Amino acid sequence: MAKTRSLEAINKKLFKGASSLQATLEGMLETRRPLAVLEIGCGAGRALMELALAFRHEPVRFYGINRELGNPISSSADLARVAREYDLDVESAGAEWQLPELFFYDATTLHFSANSIDLIYLSSVARFIEHKAEFIEEVCRVLTPGGVAIIQLSRSGWDYPEGEIRDDLLVTRYPSRLVLTHGRDLVPLPKYLKQFAETGVEFEFISTPACVLRVTKRQAGRLSLGLEYDTVRSVPMTQLPYGQEDVREARGGFRSVYRVSDEGYKAMLDRLARLPARDSPTGGSEESQETSLPLTTPKPPRTVTSYRVGQRVKVKGKRGEGRSFRASKIRPNDDGLEWEELEGGVEWVDAATGTFGLLGCTVYVDAEYRASDTWDRAARGALRRGTLAKVSGSFRDGRFAPERLVIKEPHAVIVEEIQGAISSIDAASACLEVAGFTVRVDARTRIVTE
Repeated sequence: MAKTRSLEAINKKLFKGASSLQATLEGMLETRRPLAVLEIGCGAGRALMELALAFRHEPVRFYGINRELGNPISSSADLARVAREYDLDVESAGAEWQLPELFFYDATTLHFSANSIDLIYLSSVARFIEHKAEFIEEVCRVLTPGGVAIIQLSRSGWDYPEGEIRDDLLVTRYPSRLVLTHGRDLVPLPKYLKQFAETGVEFEFISTPACVLRVTKRQAGRLSLGLEYDTVRSVPMTQLPYGQEDVREARGGFRSVYRVSDEGYKAMLDRLARLPARDSPTGGSEESQETSLPLTTPKPPRTVTSYRVGQRVKVKGKRGEGRSFRASKIRPNDDGLEWEELEGGVEWVDAATGTFGLLGCTVYVDAEYRASDTWDRAARGALRRGTLAKVSGSFRDGRFAPERLVIKEPHAVIVEEIQGAISSIDAASACLEVAGFTVRVDARTRIVTE
């Protein structure tokens, strides 16, 4: 359990045997004294006490923060009881030795003054913090010049690749708790953070498969990451409907999404442009490899002509005016069915006539279907404005007649989707006709052909 995690367990999570918090502190003591150390999310304080006792004869002050008072400890005095429970030798520390000082609040904003803490570490709680970028900025504010923070941001599957976002809900198939975007593009976290070394803050990812970030502050000053919090896409991990094809791992925590500003994106590209060219397959630094050109011939861009009339496709995106639909992603859908499918937020419901609005269409439920348990449940309130619904059927006389109705749990982001056979392709205007909609494709559309 997190509240009883030992120092050995935390070292294993943060360093994977390559180093330890003890070694980090010992290295700092060679060049500076006294030191201040902070554990955020210290739980019962076992690891904090073990570390403090290991340096009981050194000029090091220890602090701990928990979000809630009394869960599982309420004051610094409780740490003595924790020490006894785990057979930690507090008596040998001497009468002048002080217990770590504890505080209880949300650590997104820290009460410590700027340039006051030499080492900050946290092994589990960062993945639950909603405003992670602001938290990192705050950590950098309180670090002393030369100070270090070691933060486990996420578990496995965090290192999403560069490319277009998957869709407006999942964003990426990788379960990262911190995701950066610029327009419709994903911005890899390591690539973006490296530019801040020029401002005196170095970011290094030191452990895999978990996302462990080492932050080293080289000079005094306040860090601004230049990120805008995406309130719509930032949601608890449990609200994200990952499929079997996605990277799988534990779903706890909160997925924080930030938009990179145009200035921040340009600064990243400018840094990459200044890197030395890679002149041999074995030469060059890790950074120069980021900008190396692929050795294979680039494939031609995919367009609407990558598909054929009659082919069934699944289209995700956003409905425009009338029956237009702007596609964010198109992929083949060889499910063997002949139905057309609509999915999105319900716009209105008239239970008396058995109709409701979906993607600007009137969905008509016939008398036989209205007598079924599914419609009965819908009429009793499961189907209402804003509900996420999926219908399978066909258009008849200008209305959509469903053969199947699925009412889904609502998400923070409503993803709109249509499925059906392509009835026509207009290469000149980059449009497809699918399920009665004119699907418009642009440079931001992800076109999948396999």
